[in-house]
Amino acid sequence: MSDKISQTGQILKYLKEHGSMTNADMWNRRIQRGSERIRELKKEGHIIVTNHVKGSLWEYVYMGHSDDEPKKKWWQR
Repeated sequence: MSDKISQTGQILKYLKEHGSMTNADMWNRRIQRGSERIRELKKEGHIIVTNHVKGSLWEYVYMGHSDDEPKKKWWQR
């Protein structure tokens, strides 16, 4: 069980640091069932956009957390 939490944490940390991650990045880090880990993060309120790149390659883009304050647009400052 702790391995699953550890892998989910690894994905979240990577997404926050780099902004996006592919399933190939997950495979290279030996993270198994990456799409399931992404689903878990979404259930926790993290906003992650999934993009199909090509073939079996998928990209996951981190957009923040649902509890985050919305960022003001440049004209609202």
